[in-house]
Amino acid sequence: MITRTKRPKSILVFTILYFLAPPLILVQGSIVNMVPLFGPGGIASRLGVPDLAALLSYPVCALAILSVRKSGWWVFIICSGLLLGHNMLAFWLNPLVSILSVLVFSALLTVAAGLFFRKHIIAPYFNPRLRIWEHAPRYSLEVSSEIEFGTARTAARILDLSRAGAFVLVSRQAVATPGSFVCLCIKVKNLSLDIQGSIVRTKDMPRNCIGYGIRFKALTREESHGLFSLIDRLEALAGNHAGIPGEQRKHFRFCIQPELVLENQGRRLAANLKNISLSGASIKLELENSSSSLVNGTLVNLTLNGYIHVQGIIVWTETGEDSLHCGVKFTKPAKETRKKLKNLIGLLKTLNSTRRDEYNAVLEQIAEETLEHSPYQGISRIKIFLHKLLKKS
Repeated sequence: MITRTKRPKSILVFTILYFLAPPLILVQGSIVNMVPLFGPGGIASRLGVPDLAALLSYPVCALAILSVRKSGWWVFIICSGLLLGHNMLAFWLNPLVSILSVLVFSALLTVAAGLFFRKHIIAPYFNPRLRIWEHAPRYSLEVSSEIEFGTARTAARILDLSRAGAFVLVSRQAVATPGSFVCLCIKVKNLSLDIQGSIVRTKDMPRNCIGYGIRFKALTREESHGLFSLIDRLEALAGNHAGIPGEQRKHFRFCIQPELVLENQGRRLAANLKNISLSGASIKLELENSSSSLVNGTLVNLTLNGYIHVQGIIVWTETGEDSLHCGVKFTKPAKETRKKLKNLIGLLKTLNSTRRDEYNAVLEQIAEETLEHSPYQGISRIKIFLHKLLKKS
């Protein structure tokens, strides 16, 4: 999917209005003063240097608004202040200027500038992570699965899957022994499978979990069709490096989540892919295995499923209790790599991938943190002060 370049409609509307402002102002002046636009004695011939500078400020404001950058926000606010001053000065020096026109233009400029102090408008100007239209949509793979022991059912995470069996991760509270009959319930997009099988091995896993190796029993025609269809997609997702190496099995097993390796300063670290797009990815590493050098601006190499190699720069990090989350922005991948990424994202979409919310709780938190270091904080303090003052009076 191509990176979106369209700004929010509100920004586009303000940009268009500011571009149209100069000719509209000239037309308004011509109508009010009953003089032609051009020619001897026309409005255009009466414009002085301050008037031309004021008219030029409107397209400058339009470009500043459209840029959605910190510098653009400041240029817009400064130009708005200068335009207000120009209107007041024009009325002071020329008593023939209509007071109504001055008040209307001043009110419109004040309202427009005030809107750009609203938190959801100002925040993207001060933090590129909130400019969601500049980033390609990201997708993460979500496969819902449960395992049924007799009458009890518990959530399970499928680590790998084949036509003959699977290896699943469950809470240690769900105890079963080799030979026990189970039912593995898999939900992927429009596909829902309940496959009978038996536990053939168990393995202790970290984080108070236990792994169960399950061998499927004879499948019905519908179960075979659904499972084989899912396996075919996983096989395509694995590319030319299909299957888990080092296993002697009748059927290759495939990882449900794309395999990811991060390389930095000669170290290769296994990581979990949280979501991915054509322009970047969000990854998660175990804190004990992560490197202290993984900070903003660090150049890293990512290998997806063993055959997609892409270089990127870490643009943000978040440290959890036992993990490190990183945002990686790809550095102009080659044409062949980009094609592989497109295929990977296309396959993730067919495998019940979910599109990342464009404005969720995480972005809301980022916006709040951004506002603490922006002019919005000063306006908030002024509003609180005025509110207290009015309350006392």
